Amino acid sequence: TIGSFGLRGAEVLKYRVDHQEPVYDDSGKPRADFFTKPA
Repeated sequence: TIGSFGLRGAEVLKYRVDHQEPVYDDSGKPRADFFTKPA
């Protein structure tokens, strides 16, 4: 088991992906935010 390797109390997270869009906007600029997602 994982506990036998000394790994205890690890934080486990999960994520939900519900939207995808291109990294680059219409002007060719890379964007970190979701610029087409409705508010």
